[in-house]
Amino acid sequence: MYEEKDGIESAVLDLSDCLGYSIFETELIEEAYMEGKSYQEFHESELEQWNELSKSEQEEMIESGETCFTSEAEYQRIGGEKVASQKVPEHIKHADIPYRPVLARLLKTVHDKSERIKHLDYFYRNFNACADK
Repeated sequence: MYEEKDGIESAVLDLSDCLGYSIFETELIEEAYMEGKSYQEFHESELEQWNELSKSEQEEMIESGETCFTSEAEYQRIGGEKVASQKVPEHIKHADIPYRPVLARLLKTVHDKSERIKHLDYFYRNFNACADK
């Protein structure tokens, strides 16, 4: 997909945006799951937040194609991943793991090592900027 688009520049920006911005939502799901909340309880809290938005905010989110609610499958997957992640030593923190195969494939097309490093550095800088928002 990214090879057909704008190549690695598009991939590093898009992937780091997606991962960085999704951290807050993922942490909410993980926290609820670890507290033993059922999907239904979690979904009810999402509905409460949705109902607090103005109609124009709701319409804007729908028009942008933004996913407004977590599916039960996503809730179970993310919760299960959180449980599994507790087996990984705490010192291992690599934001690119979910996208490592995609990035590796794209980076292999860049022959200059310094250029590859530049792209990977940009991935992390953009990821950190998005995650801090």
